[in-house]
Amino acid sequence: MNVLICDDERRDLQMVRLHVEQFGKDQQIDVSIYTLWNPKSSAEIMAMAEKHEMDVAFLDIDMPHISGDAIASALTEKYPSIQIIFFTNRGEMVYDMLKYKPFRFIQKAEPWKIDTALMNLSKQRMTDGHVLIEKAKNEVMDASVEEIMYIEAAKHQIIYHTEDEAIVSKGSMAKIVKELWEYGFIRVHVAYVVNIRYIKQIGKKELILRDETVLPISGSYKEETMKNYKMLLERIRYGESR
Repeated sequence: MNVLICDDERRDLQMVRLHVEQFGKDQQIDVSIYTLWNPKSSAEIMAMAEKHEMDVAFLDIDMPHISGDAIASALTEKYPSIQIIFFTNRGEMVYDMLKYKPFRFIQKAEPWKIDTALMNLSKQRMTDGHVLIEKAKNEVMDASVEEIMYIEAAKHQIIYHTEDEAIVSKGSMAKIVKELWEYGFIRVHVAYVVNIRYIKQIGKKELILRDETVLPISGSYKEETMKNYKMLLERIRYGESR
């Protein structure tokens, strides 16, 4: 998850950064944070956004050189999928920002709400996420993470299993685990990565999916499987309860 933070107050910028960093550590999500203190122009912001493909932007609304309004306008016009979170003291300006369909408004006096916003955003990303699957003959397929039941490494190939088909691809299992963790995938065996949405039951040496597919759990992944499964379920339930 790439996060942009723009603010003209160093203390507030650092506060948001610390909350985002801690969230990434707690949830084991790979988070890259990019900060702009007191930005002078939208060009400066857009150059950073283009270079790093931002997923979410924390914006102060009222800054001396360029407003959060102008930044949100530029970002959402070019990157419609970016999530905007306004972090501000200017509550009276909130209604003017609704046109950008922000994910959240957070008052600077209530920084703990950053954690709630990030948890809910993470839950939404688990639902809305997509993955690019590199197939044979340099073909690329865009698949919703919700459609993928599990991923298998077999005979130097990576196989994405959905309810309807098995998609043969190539790549690194380690890289897949790192990229798909935040979308609700856990590694249960050296050869299997599973989407927790499809897990029906976890036993001592195997797990059963909703379609009754049985997959092995290796001893070295057993403890990690249970811990990660509970963590991701908690993330989903947290989002649903708020």
